[in-house]
Amino acid sequence: MLFRSDRLNGKNQGVTAIVKFPLRMLSIQQLERISAILIHAEKIRQVRIDTDNYFSLGYYVGESDEFPNLFSGIETRINSFIKANKSNPESIIIPDCPLCKNKKNGKMLLYVDDTSKRVYHQCNKCDEKFFIYQTDREIFRWRPTVIVSTVDKWAGLSLQRRLRNVLGGNGSMCPSGHGFIPSGDICETTRNESFRCENEGLNNEKNVGPILSVQDEMHLLREGFGTISAHFEGCIETLVQAFSNHSIKYVAMSATLNGTDKQINQLYRKDTFVIPGKCPLGEGSEDDLFFEKIDYPNRIIFNLKPNIRDNHYACLRTLLHFAEFLSTSQRNLLKDPREFCLKYGLNAEIEGWELIKTYLIPLTYHIKKQDAYDMLRLKDVVINDSLHRNQNSHLKGDVISGDSSLEDLKNTIQLVKTIVRDYSYTESTTEITYNSIYATSVVSHGVDLEELNFMLFQGIPYSTSEYIQALSRVGRRDLGIIFLWFYPNRVRDDSFFRNFQRYHETIDHYVKPVPINRYSKLGLHQTINSIFCCSILNYLSNVKNIPIYRKEEICSLKSSDFDNVIEFIEKTYGRKLIAINVKYEVEERLEEICTSASSKKEFFPNILSSSGNYFYRNQTGMRGIQKILNLEIYNKDKKYVE
Repeated sequence: MLFRSDRLNGKNQGVTAIVKFPLRMLSIQQLERISAILIHAEKIRQVRIDTDNYFSLGYYVGESDEFPNLFSGIETRINSFIKANKSNPESIIIPDCPLCKNKKNGKMLLYVDDTSKRVYHQCNKCDEKFFIYQTDREIFRWRPTVIVSTVDKWAGLSLQRRLRNVLGGNGSMCPSGHGFIPSGDICETTRNESFRCENEGLNNEKNVGPILSVQDEMHLLREGFGTISAHFEGCIETLVQAFSNHSIKYVAMSATLNGTDKQINQLYRKDTFVIPGKCPLGEGSEDDLFFEKIDYPNRIIFNLKPNIRDNHYACLRTLLHFAEFLSTSQRNLLKDPREFCLKYGLNAEIEGWELIKTYLIPLTYHIKKQDAYDMLRLKDVVINDSLHRNQNSHLKGDVISGDSSLEDLKNTIQLVKTIVRDYSYTESTTEITYNSIYATSVVSHGVDLEELNFMLFQGIPYSTSEYIQALSRVGRRDLGIIFLWFYPNRVRDDSFFRNFQRYHETIDHYVKPVPINRYSKLGLHQTINSIFCCSILNYLSNVKNIPIYRKEEICSLKSSDFDNVIEFIEKTYGRKLIAINVKYEVEERLEEICTSASSKKEFFPNILSSSGNYFYRNQTGMRGIQKILNLEIYNKDKKYVE
């Protein structure tokens, strides 16, 4: 295990790995899995490794009620919950304790440590204690072993001087027990934080930054998002090299890749190899480490096109027939288990119930968000009236879309697991309730549930990669059954309908390479201000072992300091010869800061952003590149408007 190996090699503190996701919605299941791994690793550490430093996890995402920037935000939320409910709140990250055999009894609750000013998780059954940080300030102060984050969040390098802590910057632990302090900086002086501490960070140069970066869903790092992300990846790598004198190793994952070498080079400036590759011993070899040849399909896909009604109505009717068939099957199994097992080639009644559980929850995929909500709105009229009357059954539903919160997605995932795990049907007269999920493309990347094996498509997605991603939501362990209802009046859908088998036989060849250009001129102009601010806030501050973030500190720097800044920026971008003049951009910003009428105590990025120059603003995220279009009238046409 990587972080255990890191400790055995002498690294007792600091971040070992950063795991990044393009969207926060994509990280929720993976976050729970990584938390479980770290909790088990912590138990091993307590027995085998002679150090008191915990394995810990940090969740570094955009600000919300559950994941605020300041520690005071989550402290207030926990204390308010305790006051109202007379008990501690359950964890939204990992609700069940991985160490308890009976997970129904072992719940992870949130507690506040008033001494160290951080939140910890504790099981209400086995009393084991773990540190999973949910706020930015806790992550900066306690430098968790693994950080799970969104890609966009690292744009904060241009505005947050304490981010150097997690990348191996100089500093020392607070004598009062509040965590790590950057060298020359003060422990905590933020006005809205729940505590104050005037301890100063010492110049301890023995800190080591992360050695591994894991990027999930790499195919989503494309176009403007990919270009901006590449610049910040270069910034992270350059900081780690400067602080720790080592490079970061990268693992990037995706189920739909084409042109991998080019994309990796544009994102990370690294060589690459793909796993799994071709087995030297031949496909299907018993010694093949990555492949297992399966003689049966893992998915069966039916393509259909309605003749009279639209495919939205067809999806609703399909769900009705699905629920009717499943209700009939359950009652037949109860009535005559032997005949049911004989009909479906099963050996025992328990296998019959397991087969029904496999297809218990249907999933629908919709290209438009409104279609998903319309499924929920129309299900009573089209499905439940008939279903209740003929089968004494009922269909519920939940929508997963871009409007869903992280808690909504978490609750839906937990509901699916609970329904299948606790499924029991013993009375033929009892009303049967089914739960369906109506989803948009959000489900294509963030939901990995073995319990989902029946799926409906309302139309084929616009790209092959999105179609493959969506298909893989079902049939992950058991046989997946998919109904693809094409739009009856669209030329594109009609083409796919007529060439359905040929398309699936060669589907991998239709995955297009990801469009990305690290050295796009507009992309460079978009990020140069952010990289400039980061070079001073995190890099130069670390070199000089003092916090540099105000106007007076910028104006007192020497020319040699700005030579370091220019060199840092060029390393970040990867080469000197780019479409912008780095030295000129740095000098222009210095002049803007030092000649402004702002107070000498002003935060220098604010001086730049208020200058009126569009490209003097910092990135608050990485979503797209915007260009200002100046519209002017031709001189020869001015006479018409005068």
